[in-house]
Amino acid sequence: MSRMGKAYIKYLNDAPPPLPGLKKGQCYQQAFRLVMQLRREWDCRDSETRLVHGKVFSPFFKTVIDHAWVRLNNDIVMDPSQGWVGRTEEWARISRCQDMQEFTLDEVPHYALRTGHYGPWVREGRP
Repeated sequence: MSRMGKAYIKYLNDAPPPLPGLKKGQCYQQAFRLVMQLRREWDCRDSETRLVHGKVFSPFFKTVIDHAWVRLNNDIVMDPSQGWVGRTEEWARISRCQDMQEFTLDEVPHYALRTGHYGPWVREGRP
């Protein structure tokens, strides 16, 4: 795990919950808010951190659903709507993620403003 990945985990463990008042099922809003918090507080716009929209397998619904999560420097996946933090490889195995679209920290606010919602977004070149 990268030094930055370890720092993110320590920060999240030491900090109060970053997304108070949100409920499960609001994955796009929660992932967006987490990315904006990381962007603002860590100033990590040049990093490999990405907001990811894609499809995952839901054991609860027993089908594939649209979902959003955050990937930190290719090392760590954070799913704020499920309270899950772990290695990228483990996330891929558990979630069976597919049809992913990744957005850089600089792209995220542009897509949100242009579409007027938290996602899912359709990538159409540069925002």
